[in-house]
Amino acid sequence: MQKIVLGAMLSLLIFTGCKKDSPAPTTYPIQGLWVGSYTDLNATLYFSFSVYPDGTLSYKSIFDNTTVFSSGTWNLTDTTFTFTTTAVNYPPNVTQSGTATYNKSKGTLVGSGADQAQTDPFTFTLTKVN
Repeated sequence: MQKIVLGAMLSLLIFTGCKKDSPAPTTYPIQGLWVGSYTDLNATLYFSFSVYPDGTLSYKSIFDNTTVFSSGTWNLTDTTFTFTTTAVNYPPNVTQSGTATYNKSKGTLVGSGADQAQTDPFTFTLTKVN
């Protein structure tokens, strides 16, 4: 009788221990490469962010048929991503800042920004690449 009870308990343990767990939902960390576009002066152009774990970022965009590089800092509070950058090559020393909504389950940053004089506003949509 003890063998039957022991066998039943072992079988129960084996079957309950083999339950498949649901896979965790995909989440996209904020650090990494984000690629998409920005809209400025009724034109939609290439835009990308490289977001680094140390709070810095660099971005690459196209403006007046010129590849523009900028570097700066970023912050994330809940789903609000903010950044400030300074152009490295064109036009030199122009500072831009912006805010985006970070959706970690979709891997998107959607937001807007402008230069320091607020004369050149833009909107952007980026998708996490890696």
